[in-house]
Amino acid sequence: MSTILVVDDERTVRSLLHDVLEIEGYVVREAEDGPTALCDMHERRPDLVILDVMMPRMSGIEVLTEIRQDPELEHLPVLMLTAAGDDDTT
Repeated sequence: MSTILVVDDERTVRSLLHDVLEIEGYVVREAEDGPTALCDMHERRPDLVILDVMMPRMSGIEVLTEIRQDPELEHLPVLMLTAAGDDDTT
């Protein structure tokens, strides 16, 4: 079974994605911020990361940069997620 790590500071978003993905048969783990997510990825590498762009402490872009610079994680598929509607963010 494939494992997906959902990284979002909003509990309701994490919960919604968790429920939908679990119904589809995925194993879902959650992280509420970038540092927690990076730690989780090193301990138990997921098959896919769904990563929020705008988070406190460490943005999704900063997390993605860390992933791409890490030889152990650089090929990990990442899907960026944002609720922002402005062109600069998207």
